[in-house]
Amino acid sequence: MIKVAIIGPESSGKTTLAGMLKAHYDGFIVNEFAREYLNDSSSYEEEDLLEIARGQANLEDEGIASEKNIVLFDTNFVVLKVWSDLKYNRCHSFILDELQNRNYDLTFLLLPNIPWQYDPMRESPSIEDRMNIFQAYKKQLELLNHPYQVIRNIGYGRTQESIYHIDQLIASHNRL
Repeated sequence: MIKVAIIGPESSGKTTLAGMLKAHYDGFIVNEFAREYLNDSSSYEEEDLLEIARGQANLEDEGIASEKNIVLFDTNFVVLKVWSDLKYNRCHSFILDELQNRNYDLTFLLLPNIPWQYDPMRESPSIEDRMNIFQAYKKQLELLNHPYQVIRNIGYGRTQESIYHIDQLIASHNRL
């Protein structure tokens, strides 16, 4: 099984890319639990992040238990850590533990180079805010020493760039 996380600032095309890759590889998508939990509301408190983290962990475990060769994660604990730090200047130990214990073969970090689209759950429409979040995700990935690729292309090129990196990963796994 190959596990690929897809993260990036709001409105950077994560869900769209996950869907394209799922179709290409006949993979399994682990959805973002926060969307289900918040149910079209952007209002949440710090304790909600812990419930979101627990729900995300359960969804990730279900995805890992699937019999698909490729599992795509439409967010991960890097996102929860960064959001917690940005919003509350601290992070619950459960999120920190999950961040350390969950491993992905590759993480795609999507550059926020597509237009922001309104969604009631989104909080950061400015490109400056989105780039700051992008940099926070990148820094966290580097601190964790997680393998990642910045995805810069847009449109179909974004999908093709991602497929290239997954195919390289598949080829390296097949050599082992």
